[in-house]
Amino acid sequence: MVKSIVSGRWKPGQILPSEIALASEFGVSQGTVRKALKEMEAQHLVVRQQGRGTFVSEHNAQRSLFHFFHIVDDRGNRKLPVSRVIWQRTQPATDDQAEQLKLGPRAPVHMIQRVRYLSSRPVIVEWLCLPAESFPGLELPMESEMSDELYVLYQQRFRIFVGNAREALRAVAAGAEEAKYLDVPVGTPLLQIERVAFDLSGRPVELRTAHCYTEHHHYSNVIE
Repeated sequence: MVKSIVSGRWKPGQILPSEIALASEFGVSQGTVRKALKEMEAQHLVVRQQGRGTFVSEHNAQRSLFHFFHIVDDRGNRKLPVSRVIWQRTQPATDDQAEQLKLGPRAPVHMIQRVRYLSSRPVIVEWLCLPAESFPGLELPMESEMSDELYVLYQQRFRIFVGNAREALRAVAAGAEEAKYLDVPVGTPLLQIERVAFDLSGRPVELRTAHCYTEHHHYSNVIE
């Protein structure tokens, strides 16, 4: 069933066949199908609606916010950031980028730098690295404000559904570039978040590094 989503046979927002039909297609019991759907629901791959059926999950602003954005204000409030793209270019991947994205040596990647704002305040400077082969013709609006819906764009335009991500956190000091965009002194302590995002097949599709100013915000992740 996951392969049916990855291949595009089942599209985001589409209702799945009934449990009886799925059991017949895969040659298993209806109970086995129900258990599989429950697991897929726990992984946020499908949404089950009482009386309506089971639907393939769609990325939207709220889903991206609550599953992939962990910066909150000091009261724990989570808001959708506004982003401004500073620059974008396509260039050969570095050795580290190629290794983390499982690419060949010097494979072309799209590099993007943007600043993200919360309550009109610059909080994050971020660099994104995307395999050019997976995102042909990618162009983001330059120097204009946009809501943070990149994962929605990946899904709608490139049929790439980000299923999960791995993050690593460490403390860093603001360099001249971060100081400029975050309006802080050089050397200010920042939180670095490095994320590798994976599609439903487990393929790495995005590498991003974020430097976050945490005077009025912090990283929050609920473990369940």
